[in-house]
Amino acid sequence: MRVYALCPQVEHAPRTLEGRAVLDMVLGGGCIRTGFAGMEGVDLPALADRLPDMDRDVRTELALALEAGLMAGMSKKKSQALSST
Repeated sequence: MRVYALCPQVEHAPRTLEGRAVLDMVLGGGCIRTGFAGMEGVDLPALADRLPDMDRDVRTELALALEAGLMAGMSKKKSQALSST
């Protein structure tokens, strides 16, 4: 029997309509805070403007979880790039 590791995009995919909506808005552009170093996080006010009908607490919790995952992924990618040079 073969055991396959789950694809991160499948393993960490949103499990609710609200989660999918937040992910779509952030990845669609306009909801990312950027600075000199690139992405700095999720722009919560911009996300609130795009998803005004979603419960504020739910929207914030999902956005912060997404932000943590994005930042962790970017940090891992940067570390891998530095270690391969």
